[in-house]
Amino acid sequence: MSDSGQGRGVVIILMDRDRVLMIKRSDLVARPGIWSPPTGHVEAGESLAQAAERETLEELGIAVRAVEALWQSDTDDGRHRLHWWRVLPLSTPVQLLPNPAEVADCRWMAPADFPNLTPTFALHRPFFLEVLPAWMARQAGHSQRS
Repeated sequence: MSDSGQGRGVVIILMDRDRVLMIKRSDLVARPGIWSPPTGHVEAGESLAQAAERETLEELGIAVRAVEALWQSDTDDGRHRLHWWRVLPLSTPVQLLPNPAEVADCRWMAPADFPNLTPTFALHRPFFLEVLPAWMARQAGHSQRS
């Protein structure tokens, strides 16, 4: 646990153009059946970026590079601080190999479609409806100026 008494976790944001990958948590993990981005605990001695890269490989079977911290939030029970990281695949096209012990299903979706996905964690809503769209708009502005 961190100095605040909270554990640390990572939330993996893997994008394909304007869509983000969501997984349905398997029956073998905590909070089964809930749709969310891939998530996981930060292990002792591991950086947040390393945890995001490891968890992506474990859950989805793809190697990635963690490139940017996007946001932080707490879990709904307040026990963990979540660090939201954008990752980029090391090879394309992306071929997901979901680990059935952790992932029951997965799908790509536009952030605006998050409210239509159920069940989800309520505290993820601000990320998909505010944080991610604002980040995407900044990226679009940068590419237009380039």
